[in-house]
Amino acid sequence: IEVLHVRIESATEDGRDVGRGHRNFGLHVRRGSDGAAFLAGVEPHGDEIVLAKTCSSAVVGTHLHHLLSTLGVRTVYVVGVYTHECVRSTAVALCDLGYDTVVVEDGCAAPDQQAHAITLCALDGRYTRVVDSPHALRLLCADARVPGDD
Repeated sequence: IEVLHVRIESATEDGRDVGRGHRNFGLHVRRGSDGAAFLAGVEPHGDEIVLAKTCSSAVVGTHLHHLLSTLGVRTVYVVGVYTHECVRSTAVALCDLGYDTVVVEDGCAAPDQQAHAITLCALDGRYTRVVDSPHALRLLCADARVPGDD
């Protein structure tokens, strides 16, 4: 199982690479700043891949699609913050590119619980499956089984 991390982080000191949406509300996260740091408990380990983005979608703002294709990934489990923005735009783009996409509802957050719930409801069954973390773990374990590997 590949674990990839995506964070908001500008490639330039002055933020000239920041996408329009982030620029519109003044979001510029400098490389190496505290704002670009991963939260404790979800930081990358070992050789896990880390991508930086400057827009809402992890697909549009990075070379994620190329990486997933190169790695042979067909199913993507999405967790993250701003369910109604970053998670939504990433899940929709992944679906549009043909990935089987699973959003882990209790692995996502939004500043407003109503926005979180409405977004998950809109995504579920249309662009993605929305499941809780115990269900996601069962799916991951089933996907990881190799026939004849009993």
